Amino acid sequence: MTKSKREEAGQIVIRPPAGMRDRIKAAAEANNRSMNAEIVATLEEKYPAPASPEAQKWLDLEDQIQAKRSKLDELWELSNATKGTPEWHEVADEYLRISREMDQLNQQQDLLTGLDAVEMIEKYFREMATRRD
Repeated sequence: MTKSKREEAGQIVIRPPAGMRDRIKAAAEANNRSMNAEIVATLEEKYPAPASPEAQKWLDLEDQIQAKRSKLDELWELSNATKGTPEWHEVADEYLRISREMDQLNQQQDLLTGLDAVEMIEKYFREMATRRD
């Protein structure tokens, strides 16, 4: 099926309920932008673009790192509570193991950041430039 000129240009037609146009206009004026820019900004908040695979991988690594930090905090408290007991050595070993895992995750994240940082920054500024009215 062929696309209409409107679809090709990314245009959509909406029929807002009574009074909404005035609210959009007031918000646009308050934010020093056009009504179109106000609508697009509002839609971007509600329907953000999905993260790129690289960005999603970085975010997944960040989640894993945060989980490891939480576990390390728990183990630190446990190590203080078990000082001088046979259990302390097990806790210390677990703490070291998780610390090494966290270091590996940080290194993976650093590699992603180092390799993709320039690309990600350039992409961000390209997207921002296309959003301007």
